[in-house]
Amino acid sequence: MNKSFSESDRRRILAFVAAFLWADFAPDARRLGAAAKELGLRVQDAAVRRLLRAPPREEEVDPARLSPRAHAVTVALCKQAIRGRRSLATFELLTLLEELGPQRTRSTADAGSPVAA
Repeated sequence: MNKSFSESDRRRILAFVAAFLWADFAPDARRLGAAAKELGLRVQDAAVRRLLRAPPREEEVDPARLSPRAHAVTVALCKQAIRGRRSLATFELLTLLEELGPQRTRSTADAGSPVAA
């Protein structure tokens, strides 16, 4: 996955994961680190460390800035990061993220492929 998105796209996706982890509590460094690693980002990176200290800024988590493919990956990584720790706040965020994501083309929706761009 780390080769299929630009570094700025990977950081944007990670910001969404961090927002979900910050919804109820300070993020678990292991969960955020696992998402960073899956995205090919280093935990030592200043942008990743900043997400452990404070939630992402609002402009960093705008679903309209995601491509359909990046949106699908973002939803999957957010679900993975909050697995077993869902609260009402994270459930509402996930629902909102799914609803506000970019519209998929008819053929993509028919094919059932969540990552086709």
